[in-house]
Order: sequence, then structure tokens, then C-alpha cells
Amino acid sequence: MPGPRTPGQPLDRATLERAFSSLARHLAGRGVRAHIYLAGSAPLVLAHRRSETTLDVDALEIDPRGPVLESAREVAREQGLPDDWLNDQIRFVPILPARQDPRAEVLFDSESLVVTGASPAHILAMKVRAARPGDLEDVKLLARELGITRMAEVREVHGAVYPYDDIPWRAAERVARCLAELREERSERASPRRRPPREAGRER
Repeated sequence: MPGPRTPGQPLDRATLERAFSSLARHLAGRGVRAHIYLAGSAPLVLAHRRSETTLDVDALEIDPRGPVLESAREVAREQGLPDDWLNDQIRFVPILPARQDPRAEVLFDSESLVVTGASPAHILAMKVRAARPGDLEDVKLLARELGITRMAEVREVHGAVYPYDDIPWRAAERVARCLAELREERSERASPRRRPPREAGRER
């Protein structure tokens, strides 16, 4: 059995898959079929083509909530995870989208447990709206994946998820800097490398 993890230690894809596999077994033992819908960085990890780790697993929806959270605590004891490794407190955060994600991805699928996660565009809108320092690398990662380079494109994605609100001005400034960095990175990759000048006396 894994030892206790250090608080705040990042969770990678393998750790999350073990946790959800164990959770599915516990739920099956209870005769429970459950669904969990994730937001935040965990879907980026479990989709295995984006972020490598996450500090938490934010569940916007857990159905049925009681048996799933009880089983999740049993998984935590077995695998040395924090008791709240499956965190449903995000449902109280005021920046949650008004609309459900029509492009949610299936991240884990079994007879007793199905885990879905927010799509890249939905996560980008939430990350942009918060734009905390820890969100900005994910903003860049998602912008790369979605081919976004301009604030007008970001506002379009944000508006589809938050149709009644604009991006907060401070968040917009931080995201604009992220996009500028992305454009600079792309420009550097596209520019051919210049050969260094030959030293005097070595030309033939």
C-alpha cells in the first residue's frame, strides 16, 4: 500500500487512474453506480495529452454524493491520499459557468463509475475568468491546443461559457500577457536560426 503523500504534492495521471479504479471497486462493492464531473486541471491530466500533474481533483458534480465521498475517503486511506483528494467544494465557487459543457469528455469508464471532464474550451473559460498565477500556464497550454493567439478569440470562448459577463479587467491583462508570450514563442520557432559570423582570418 502506498505511504502517505506529502500535503500539496502534485497528482499525476497514474495516481489519479489508480484512485478512480479503486473508487470504482468500492462503489461496485456497495452496489452503487456513480457519475463524477470534473473541472479544473484534473481533466487536463487525465486526458493525457495536456498537463502532467494537478494539485487537486475538483468535482463539480457527484451523483450520488454521499456514497461516492465515503468511498473516496476509503481510497484515500488505502493509497495514502489526502482525505479530500476528491474535492467537491468547488461547487460553491462563484465563478462556475451558467451552462453545462456540451463537449464534456469521458475520462474514466467502468460498470460502477463514469468520470467525465470539462472540455478544453470550457476549462479555458474558467481559467481565464480566475486568472490566478497558478492558472496562467494552463491558459497558455489550452490556448496552444485550441490554436488561440488573440484576445478576441479568448473573449469568444469565454462568452460561450459566460454569456452574461465579460472577463474581469485584471484577468484580461494577465491573459493578454500570456498570449503575447505565446506569439513571441511562435515567432521564435518560425524564424530560421542565423549562423554565427565566422571569425576573422578563418574565411577561405
